[in-house]
Amino acid sequence: MVTYRLDVSTRQAVKYWRSKGVDIRPWIYRVYSLDGQMYLDINAFGRADDPYEDKPTQYHLINTNYSNDPVSHDYMLDQRRAAAFYGDWKYKIDNIEPNDRVFLYRSGEGIVAFGVCKSSNPGVKNPPHGPEDTDEEHFVELEPFHVLPQPLSAARLREAAEYHVPLVSTYTSIRSEGGELLWQECLKHI
Repeated sequence: MVTYRLDVSTRQAVKYWRSKGVDIRPWIYRVYSLDGQMYLDINAFGRADDPYEDKPTQYHLINTNYSNDPVSHDYMLDQRRAAAFYGDWKYKIDNIEPNDRVFLYRSGEGIVAFGVCKSSNPGVKNPPHGPEDTDEEHFVELEPFHVLPQPLSAARLREAAEYHVPLVSTYTSIRSEGGELLWQECLKHI
């Protein structure tokens, strides 16, 4: 079920259909505009009803952009930071606050590193590398910072978080309970 919000009546409908044995999973969508560009954000909700799961979280998943720019991926790992360089996606980094936990994800591989945001404000600067259309970098520094010896696969990531974490964009907010479970799983692998 795709919905723009999970109000009481929608949650009651989901609960009713689950009680009848229907495997129903709510997904919430948001449509927004940034600088004249329209964006669609779709996030999965968990199987168990949690009225607080759409509240802001302290867990973030950042795609390292390896498929399009391997230099960006290496740069983030070398500089111990989460960063974005392109279009309006770079502004998503500004959602990360001090002491938030950040996972760096490489498409097709999984989580390759993770750390805690130590920046008091997201940094913005001209990037030292990248294509000519890259005009600025939005980033946060991560400390402590851990590179995993083997990536934590998408399947393992979702199993640890106990819900279907979407992996289709530069930035994904992870629900708090799932984020903590994922954090604990990553700590086991360092």
